[in-house]
Amino acid sequence: KVCRFLSGEYVYDRGSDQILAGVNHAGEIDIKLTLEDCLAVYNTDNTKIFEHLVEALERIPDPKTRRQVSQIPIYFIEDSLENWCFLTQLFEFDKLKSWQNIHYFIASSGGITDIFMKEDAPWPNSFYGTDAESFTKSLLKIKQAKDFTFHQGLFELGNYYRTACLTPNLQPRKILIVTSKKEAALHYYGQVLEDYLVENGFECLLHIESSTFQNFTPYYDIKAMASFRPDLVINFLGVQEEFAAFNSLAVPFISWLLQEKQLNKTLEAHCPNQILLMTGNLNVKNNLLKQGYRPEQIHGVHLPVFPNIKTTSVSEWPEEEIGIITDLDDLEIVINDLATVIHGIIFMKTHTGSLPNIMAALRTLYFQVYAGLNQEELRPMDAAGYEKMLSENLQRYQINLSSDELKFLAGFVKTEFENLIFKRIQVKWVVDVFKDKRIGIYGSGWDQDPTYKNFFKGEINFFSHPEEYRNLILQSKVNLYLGGRLKNKSLMQPDLIQGIAYGGFFLIRKSPSLNPVESVWEPFGELLECYSSRTELFEKLNYFLTHPDERQKRARELQSHVLENFNMGSIIEKFWRLQ
Repeated sequence: KVCRFLSGEYVYDRGSDQILAGVNHAGEIDIKLTLEDCLAVYNTDNTKIFEHLVEALERIPDPKTRRQVSQIPIYFIEDSLENWCFLTQLFEFDKLKSWQNIHYFIASSGGITDIFMKEDAPWPNSFYGTDAESFTKSLLKIKQAKDFTFHQGLFELGNYYRTACLTPNLQPRKILIVTSKKEAALHYYGQVLEDYLVENGFECLLHIESSTFQNFTPYYDIKAMASFRPDLVINFLGVQEEFAAFNSLAVPFISWLLQEKQLNKTLEAHCPNQILLMTGNLNVKNNLLKQGYRPEQIHGVHLPVFPNIKTTSVSEWPEEEIGIITDLDDLEIVINDLATVIHGIIFMKTHTGSLPNIMAALRTLYFQVYAGLNQEELRPMDAAGYEKMLSENLQRYQINLSSDELKFLAGFVKTEFENLIFKRIQVKWVVDVFKDKRIGIYGSGWDQDPTYKNFFKGEINFFSHPEEYRNLILQSKVNLYLGGRLKNKSLMQPDLIQGIAYGGFFLIRKSPSLNPVESVWEPFGELLECYSSRTELFEKLNYFLTHPDERQKRARELQSHVLENFNMGSIIEKFWRLQ
């Protein structure tokens, strides 16, 4: 017997209304999803698509990447309740619970029109199922209707802001803050900014991804703008695609860039009212000027401390002697990510080369770099050295890249390898020489290495548990700061700045600035205690472990400087001056 919605043979027991066995003759599923995709499974007759989704997520080794992929929007749409009941007999849908953004529409009375007319519903760009032509035609009609409403709302907003510009306020009172709950740092500082502004009498709206579909759409954004009508927009996303339609509006617009991840090719100078604030040495000002930004649109700004923090003297807490709070990336995951980037370039350029060969070349390169960096001086290797070694290792597998490709890829390799290797080197130095001291290592990854088993004390998430982080910082005589949470090539790091504001004492590796004219130490008033070699690290650890009065004096001086110069109030004042 042949079942339409199964497209195969099955054995059906009429007495129990159960399918006892089924044979599906459909071929293999070949759907590869990226973080930018949205999948619609429509009136499917093949349960293999569900099994494919389960396996696709399980095959991702990195928990962070798996979590990001699990948030891809997926629609399961089935017009027939009877067909869906049969599918539930063939597949346990509870297996898909790891996918965080699946939406079921079964025998919906309004059909796909009701589904996709919602302002926050993302458009599917991947399709699996039957009747694709009918599905696509329906989507096109829905989009035309939504676009009409969108442009009508945009026109009304344009009239409002043109009128508002005739009687400008000296200071905005209504502020829309755009951030993302998917990015811990961006969400954290969006909330910090909102809390501060509300406490100081401003009316604020924190605009994040829709709770239903966990994403932004232009229709969803304009609804927020139209209902709130802000005097100022502060955008932490760093891209304009979410607000592209508002470029013609006369609303003041600030993009606050905290890390390189926020920068991409869509950051173009379309909006004359936009101000770009950059935290850290993002080293992109020249590129932004080439894209059409004016110099007066680009400004540097400190990373703020959390308002109203409780400051405590370090002497009030029980003490570890040396505290190390940092996450350690898994080498295989780093290599896999780098290999995927290289393989993508090879594929696009029609070079030959398999992913396993690229990973083998990168493993060899990693140990060469480790040997080169494991020296007395903590000195990074120059980019030319990375290009040469990367080229030589890839050529062993008959993979030849152009000089431009090597230069582009060497930058990625240098950043990832040096971040990982310098952490390993410095921690090994400390536990080898100071093994008789009380050392606490906090962070993911360290428990996987038996060398650090006796020192590992657990993991901590700075953004979700700031009080716990504060306690750990204050109970250590010396905190060894080994790396940034934000990739912005600077010490503008939330855990470092917040830790100093709490009253903790830090030792920090001194790395050369990208721009020799601008010192990365200047924002801290030259008060940071730094080291640039193994000898200097040991000397400073010995000195500050045995001189508590000097250690606490330095901690208080730097704490006072940070609280005075990194507070949210001074940053908000800069906003008003720029406006």
